[in-house]
Amino acid sequence: MYFIKFVAFLCAVYGVSAEVCPQSEVLFVLDFSDAAYVPATSNLFPYYSFDLLKAALDSFLNNNYVDNSNNDFRVGAIGYGSRGAFEYIPIRSYPNTAKQYIYQRGNETYGASWTYVGLRAVTFSPIYANNKLIVISAQGTSNSNNSLAFTEALRLRNLGWNINVIAMQGQNPLDLFELTGVNNNVRPVVLSDLTAGGTKSYRYLSTELANVVSALCSVVPTSTVCSNCMFEGGFAYEADPKYCDSFYQCVEGSSPVRKMCPAGTFWDGSQCNFMSSVSCPYAECTANTVPGTRYPSGRCCNKYFECSNSQLVERACPIGQYFDSVSKQCSSAIDVTQVCQTTGRFECDVARQSSSSCNGFDYDPTRDPCKFQFQGKSFNVAPGTIWNQNKCSLDYETNNLCYRVLDRNYFALANPCTPNFLATFNGGSKTVFSPRLNADLPVYVVSNQVVMTDDVLQFTSAMADPYYYLFFFNNKDFLPNTAFRVRFRLDNAQLNRDYDILSNSFCALCPDTLRFSVTASSSIRRVVSVMFVTTGSAVASTSAVIDLTNSSNMIELLVIFGDSSVYGQLREYNNINGVVQRVNFNSAGKLQGSHILTNKCGIQLGRGPNSHFLGIIDEFAVYENCANINSLV
Repeated sequence: MYFIKFVAFLCAVYGVSAEVCPQSEVLFVLDFSDAAYVPATSNLFPYYSFDLLKAALDSFLNNNYVDNSNNDFRVGAIGYGSRGAFEYIPIRSYPNTAKQYIYQRGNETYGASWTYVGLRAVTFSPIYANNKLIVISAQGTSNSNNSLAFTEALRLRNLGWNINVIAMQGQNPLDLFELTGVNNNVRPVVLSDLTAGGTKSYRYLSTELANVVSALCSVVPTSTVCSNCMFEGGFAYEADPKYCDSFYQCVEGSSPVRKMCPAGTFWDGSQCNFMSSVSCPYAECTANTVPGTRYPSGRCCNKYFECSNSQLVERACPIGQYFDSVSKQCSSAIDVTQVCQTTGRFECDVARQSSSSCNGFDYDPTRDPCKFQFQGKSFNVAPGTIWNQNKCSLDYETNNLCYRVLDRNYFALANPCTPNFLATFNGGSKTVFSPRLNADLPVYVVSNQVVMTDDVLQFTSAMADPYYYLFFFNNKDFLPNTAFRVRFRLDNAQLNRDYDILSNSFCALCPDTLRFSVTASSSIRRVVSVMFVTTGSAVASTSAVIDLTNSSNMIELLVIFGDSSVYGQLREYNNINGVVQRVNFNSAGKLQGSHILTNKCGIQLGRGPNSHFLGIIDEFAVYENCANINSLV
């Protein structure tokens, strides 16, 4: 996974210690039907059928709790379809053995999604009471064979199996009646998501299987983000519940990994930031805080933070002592290093043989103090810091030497108003250009199923879960007087159905705070709606109706999130004359000065809580910090 925004790396990384389950058995009953093929196969590996399903199983078997359970964890898998069932992973395999079978077979489809065929193939009882029989279906039977599935599920429960159903959206509607009936009245892992907009795609399957492990092994998750959201969203980090200068990285299908911020920085929810600019509940220091109040460091066991004159100051214990988090005092120990290791921290700023022995950290090759290297890769420093090789970490810097132009809204004031972010997709390129800076932006993009051709993004009804995801907007604070522009054409749409052009609802923990949608109410009439959730959770929404002179023409949506209102225009474009007509949005009021509510997720083109987009998207632009934003309309 890639987390481009989090460029402040750490001085040390400590993995969560290996854990094991009690004696457990898991049997997968896997849908290898025609309906499952497309959603379970990504466009990244066109010759590798069901690769999304296989990747999720691989992640499951590499989970710390499963992988380290030796002989106490058994796994098997049966594939099925209307043409029969087959043994995919030998029954009661050890996890290390099971891994060898994942990519060896299962590359063909087995007809229709007849659930009872897979269930009927299970003729044996589990060997452990702590077990799960997990049916992963992309449709369900959807015919009179429902009763056969119910009968087989009852038989399996009598054999001692605890049944879970994970329902993945395939090409056809799900038979929820059947799948819910098979589910043994336990928590419907995915069906419970129906109120939040439907079932999940196979890209969420690793997370669901990690939840299964947590249930089997009685794991209390360290982080709610780690167990419930998509890591590909680029924000899979969670604050440490005890310390300000450490946090957790969420690892798909495994336990979270605790990481430490560099010296002088606290975790601000998005990155390690200059600690004087971060409000942390575990190290409060205000005018009302008792002077001399001390807080432990999550990074250094021999350091602490002390509140002095309403400012936090980092202090160090004498050599050979550590900071006791209970007594809030420095204490002696026979072996301070051992004491530190037992708490998952380390001894900071101790004498080293050379300044270069920093466990993989090093100077930037150009000696740029605003950058450093870790294991040969270059990273920018956190705001308010510079790299200090002698300390093997970042250090305070008060002159804004490393002020980063691209962060948030630091683009210079523009007059006339030009985009600071422009994606054209020309030549099939994912490069993003900033006319404001006259330079390309270092923007990372992940696309799924979307076809980039003829200088546009193409979305079709054959795509199960298409999107074009822009990490640049993760945790973005959009100020008033920000404009968004999208040029698109809706093709082959069902009448009166809402299609999402863009949103920032990448997963369940990111309900969208901005969303643009289009509806075809006739062959030429398009209703375009925009919605913003503002600070204070107020909603500002508006819409406009345009009757196209030619249904093959493009529509350009320009909407301005103003200081006290939301307004904008729709423009019909053709390739010869340019703008054919203009239609104004109805102006919608909003609280003066309010921002768009910050969302952890970035912006995705072509997907949202409604139907995914159908047609082409030609351009996407954002305008910020303009002296004359109204000139755009």
